[in-house]
Amino acid sequence: MPRFRAILVEDEPSAAQFTTDALEAAGFDVVVYSDALSAQEHVDSTADLIDLLVLDRRLPFRSGEAPSDKVGDDLLTAMLLKHPDLAAVVFSGHTGFEHLQFATTERGVVSLGNDAFVFDRVRLFEKGQSLEFDAYVGRVHSALSALQDIQITGIEPSELTAHNRRLLRRVAFEFGGSSIDARPLAGGLTDSPVWLCSIESHHGSMARVVAKRQIKTREPGGFQDLCPAQITAGVVGTIRGFCGGFYVTIQQLVGSNPVPLLELIVTDEEAAVAATTVLRDSLGQMSIGQRVNVSVEEIGAPFAPWSTVVERGASFGIKVPPGSRIAATSSAPRHGDLHPGNVLVADGHPVIIDFDSQTSGSQLIDVLTLQLGPLFHPDSPLFGAEWPTIDQCEQFGTDAFLDDCPAPDYFALLADWSDQSCTSVRELSALVLAYAVRQLKYADILGNDLTRSRAVAIARWAAARLDSD
Repeated sequence: MPRFRAILVEDEPSAAQFTTDALEAAGFDVVVYSDALSAQEHVDSTADLIDLLVLDRRLPFRSGEAPSDKVGDDLLTAMLLKHPDLAAVVFSGHTGFEHLQFATTERGVVSLGNDAFVFDRVRLFEKGQSLEFDAYVGRVHSALSALQDIQITGIEPSELTAHNRRLLRRVAFEFGGSSIDARPLAGGLTDSPVWLCSIESHHGSMARVVAKRQIKTREPGGFQDLCPAQITAGVVGTIRGFCGGFYVTIQQLVGSNPVPLLELIVTDEEAAVAATTVLRDSLGQMSIGQRVNVSVEEIGAPFAPWSTVVERGASFGIKVPPGSRIAATSSAPRHGDLHPGNVLVADGHPVIIDFDSQTSGSQLIDVLTLQLGPLFHPDSPLFGAEWPTIDQCEQFGTDAFLDDCPAPDYFALLADWSDQSCTSVRELSALVLAYAVRQLKYADILGNDLTRSRAVAIARWAAARLDSD
């Protein structure tokens, strides 16, 4: 029988042993704490997947101190904030109306699989209600066991964290699946995993979706909501509940056998160019924003704070001009991390995914990320490749940069798109500088001499250009 993790906070030894026995009998591994501080320190430091919290309301803050209801109430609030989708049980010798309001109001429910399992997020029991407690934790264990039954293929489960295994099983469960084949897609700035998931039931294939692990909800009215429908996968759901504090957004993918644009650039450049042309034309339907004159510090902010650009640039011998210099630009919603790994090509059509880094700013933000991303993304076939040389990087933006390029048509298209999107020379220079210097914080780039030198060379080109007028 699979074991799941429960946290028990109880200062009375006999009550702690009784509750531990009940939880273990239900199938939980139990971590016991006798005071609120120890439990809170564990939650703050652990990366364990925790599914159930059980606590006595009346607790000491530190071992040896007098217990109080306030300590238990504060601990409950803190634990629910840290783990926003676990189930919690509170034992109380007496529960008045005020405590009932505090414990349950706006706490919501934990719901799985179109209400196949529904639990009050916080459940109150008197200490004598052992039968009711056993029934509740038994239902929680049944729900977790139903998730554990789901098969994961495509990735060795041992290569996934416990949280990510749970998230993939939650995706399958939400669609009524019994098996999920997950293919990792290229990650972005947030390091949050993205998977292409094929879900099957006992009767065969059910759905193919893109699933993205997230820790924050997206704000309405951003790039994703305004992006033309033909180039974005529609969000069909958000999955919460027993997700280890995360949630998953689900995007429906139209088409068969989608391939990241990042791969096509080298393996099928013609298809990559065709898809990128559709992407350019479709994004051109969006508002470019009103022309404004602002500081280059503000223009470069979506990539990195200018103070960081100055400090990190100096450590690599790059003299960064003041961020107070004014440049013309335009500002409108942007994807914010549109490297070619975040564009899937399905049946020849581009589909944008992973909207975790939405921002507002210059048209060039997304164009430059498509252009420079293949040089610096660790999953790119061009990462660490022979092209471009350091000398060519020092001539970025010129025809010489494309000499001996393995995908000349793709990069020429992006260079032309960049020229069309550019409002001012300073705008382009500031964004290239901020983008290149940002790369110098990533371990995979710092650990690759050639790629690191490319970032430094491009940054120097941009800094000199920004300082030339």
